[in-house]
Amino acid sequence: MLMVRASVIEAFEVASNRLVSRLDDMTDQEFFWSMSPDWWSVRQDVCGAWVLDAERPGSQPAALTTIAWRLSHLGGPVFGGYSRWLATGASPFDDDHAVPPTANAARFLYQRNYQRWHDTLVSCSDTRLIDPIGERFGECATKSGLDLCFHVLDELIHHAAEIALLRDLYEHHGCNSRL
Repeated sequence: MLMVRASVIEAFEVASNRLVSRLDDMTDQEFFWSMSPDWWSVRQDVCGAWVLDAERPGSQPAALTTIAWRLSHLGGPVFGGYSRWLATGASPFDDDHAVPPTANAARFLYQRNYQRWHDTLVSCSDTRLIDPIGERFGECATKSGLDLCFHVLDELIHHAAEIALLRDLYEHHGCNSRL
C-alpha cells in the first residue's frame, strides 16, 4: 500500500502544481469572465453570501462554468469536503466553507484545502484507503477510500484543464489588456 499511496500523492502533486502555475496573475475580471450570461459562476445570494450557482435556488445546469465556479468548487467541496472525510469520516457534503468572491481568495482557498488534502492523504491509515467509503456516498458506498482518491484526482485534472483552457480563451478572445 505504501507504493500505491506514494504514486497517488505524486499524481496529485503534479496536477496541483500544474494548476497553481496557471493561476499566476489572474485578475478578478478574468476569474468571473464568461462568454455568455448563462454560465454558472460564483454570485451573491439574496442574503449577500457568496455561493456556487449549483447551490443558489433556481439555478439551472449550464453548459459551461467560469473559472470562479471551477476553482471555488475544487477549493471548497472537493478538497475541503473530501479531506474532512478522509481525516475523520465526517460528511464531505457539509457546507461549511466560505465561497471566495475574488481570484486571490479562491487561490488561497484552493491552496489551503489542497494542502489539507495532501497532508491527510499522507497520514491517513491504510484501512481508510481500503475500506468502503460508506452509505452517505449513495450508489458508490461500497467503493474504497482509494477509489474516492481517484475520483478527487479526476476532479482536479479535468477542472484544472478547463481552467487552463478558459485562461487561454480569455487571453486570445481579446479580453486581456496584455494583447
